[in-house]
Order: sequence, then structure tokens, then C-alpha cells
Amino acid sequence: MTLTSIRLSFFFCLFGVSTLWSCLGNQVNPIQAKSEYKQAIEAKSINAKSEMYAHLNRAIQMDPNEPNFHLALGTAYLEDGDLKNAEKEFYETLKIDSNYVEAHRNLGRLHMASGKWDKAILELKRSLAKPGVSSPQEVHNWLALCYYSKKDMNLAMVEWQNALKIQENALIRLNLALALKDLENDELAIQSLKKAVNLRPKLVRARHELALLLLKKKEFDEAKKQFNQVLKLDGDGKFALEAREYLRLIP
Repeated sequence: MTLTSIRLSFFFCLFGVSTLWSCLGNQVNPIQAKSEYKQAIEAKSINAKSEMYAHLNRAIQMDPNEPNFHLALGTAYLEDGDLKNAEKEFYETLKIDSNYVEAHRNLGRLHMASGKWDKAILELKRSLAKPGVSSPQEVHNWLALCYYSKKDMNLAMVEWQNALKIQENALIRLNLALALKDLENDELAIQSLKKAVNLRPKLVRARHELALLLLKKKEFDEAKKQFNQVLKLDGDGKFALEAREYLRLIP
């Protein structure tokens, strides 16, 4: 055996050993992966983000074909504003399970965050087209916001109405009212704001917007009531500061 062949044999032996250790190190272990995932959820509950990310990444290393782990990691990145890594994990989720509805839902949210309205609409519609999407009224609300941002008011209104058919919601009512206000449809905006306040009495923005529209209609007593509620609820916030100024001016 020549010196060269000895060296080559030695290289291949080392390569074989390193490959073996690599395989052992990345061995799929679904039970341990689930334990890591559970620990990630616990870490998130106490806002221990670095620990949460560490547990999720270990879970994926131990069981890379579990879509829940990729979705959870992507959602964590999305909540922290890391859109690039979030998108990567959501697409990994869909690569494993193309029907994973929450991945489409979260991709819609992600594209909204980056102002890619057409992409957001596509993914949100995909999520609604599949069974099992969580809180579909929220998805319709996001679709409405996408259309609103694209200046397509008719489709925005349709989606807000779709959302409210599923479930009455104070924030959706507020969004609808603000859009109606932009369209100078004050009467319908007031109706929507009153419903928002009834649903969530401590929703300061809704009370403030309602007070402004009532003031515009010269319904001074009702406007004062709403501004005074804003003062009680908002403390030293910006809405309370504005309310004080308006109360000084109302006859």
C-alpha cells in the first residue's frame, strides 16, 4: 500500500466516523422534541424569550418534520418583528403540511406588517378557504384592513360586515367606524361606535371618536358625556389631553 493510499484510507475512515457522529447527533427523537416544545411554551409564558427560542430550535433539530414546531418558531419571530426568519419558518411549515391553515393565516399577518397587501390578501383568503382557521372574524377584519389600505373601500366594507356576521367585536366596530368617518358617513359611523362602546365600555379610542362626531353634530351634552368618560379612562394619555381641550371649548 502506498503512502498516498494510506492517507486516503485514513481520510475516508475519519469521514465515516464524523458522519456517524453527525447522524447520531441529529437523530430524530419525537418524544424529547415534544418535551422541548412544552418547555418552550412554558418559557414563553414567563417571557423568557432566549430560553423559548433555544427550546424551539432544539425541538426542530430532534424532529424537523413536525409542522407545529416550525409554526411556533415562525410565530415567535413574527411577534418580535423578525419577518425574514418568520417567513422562512411558515414556508417550512407548509412544505411539511400544505394544508396547515394557521401558516397561511400567519403569512397573511406577516405580509400586512411589511405592507405587501396583495400577498397578504392571497394568504388570508387561502386560510379562510380551508377548514379549521381560528378566529375567522379576525381574518375578515385583516382582509378589510388590506383592502382599506389599497383604497378599495367597497371590498373593505364587505369584509368588515363578514367579520361582524361571525361575531360582534368592539375593535372591528371601531375599524369600521373609522372607515365610515373617512367616507363622511357620520351617522353609520356613530352607530358603529355606539356598538363598540357597548361591547367594550373601556375602549377609549371608540369613546373619543364618538365624542368628536357628536360634537360635529352639535350634540353637546352627549359629546360632553363621552369626553368625560375619556378623562376617567385615559388618565394623562393623549386622548384625555384632547378631551380636556374640547371640554373647555364646548358651550
